[in-house]
Amino acid sequence: MEIAPDFFNYFLAALPLLKTDPKLYCVSAWNDNGYETAVHDPRRIYRTDFFPGLGWMLTSELWAEVRSRWPSGYWDEFMRRPDVRKGRHCLRPEISRSYTFGEEGQSQGQYFAAHLSRIKLNTDFVDFLSDTARPLRHVENEETFDRWLINEMSSCVKVTLAAFNSELAGGQGKCLRIEYRDSMYHVFASRFGLMPDEKEGIRRTAYKGVLIFYFQKHRIFLYDTWPTSFS
Repeated sequence: MEIAPDFFNYFLAALPLLKTDPKLYCVSAWNDNGYETAVHDPRRIYRTDFFPGLGWMLTSELWAEVRSRWPSGYWDEFMRRPDVRKGRHCLRPEISRSYTFGEEGQSQGQYFAAHLSRIKLNTDFVDFLSDTARPLRHVENEETFDRWLINEMSSCVKVTLAAFNSELAGGQGKCLRIEYRDSMYHVFASRFGLMPDEKEGIRRTAYKGVLIFYFQKHRIFLYDTWPTSFS
């Protein structure tokens, strides 16, 4: 595994949040949809309901909670189980801080050529420990992140998938929000080049049904329910 220049800085900055927030159970270096074309800002960190793995941190308290049940293989699937996650979140970056070159391994190269090998590794150093910039302030707790997410989505232009192409023709650098139905998610995933699967009923990178990514330099929020019911 290769790591980004700010890999340890990111984890050190996130550790106090992991220790104090009961709604967090991991910090991950990985974005499952972190392709070169789907990411932009190395400073952006998000909460997610989906356990990303591939370079992650947990507390000794969580280890004590799960160690007696720790599986001999596919521990990422274990960490996604509802009885393990218990409604808790992970932190994950927009641009991955880890990159796997392990084409061979326990998963026998599953998804490597089509997916894992295409994930972008961050090359810029971001000082997440900076008291001035405070790049993690919007993820400090669930309520703060929910407010931040609602504000971000509210500032975006709402479009349908059918009207998306015409919106693209209107220029670059827009923020767009698009509503989807989970039963039709494969259509949206195919259109935007996202991983189409789900684990334990959660789409990769999703937070309360919202997925955030870039497409042709536009920032996109996919959502299945408008987040008025957030905490």
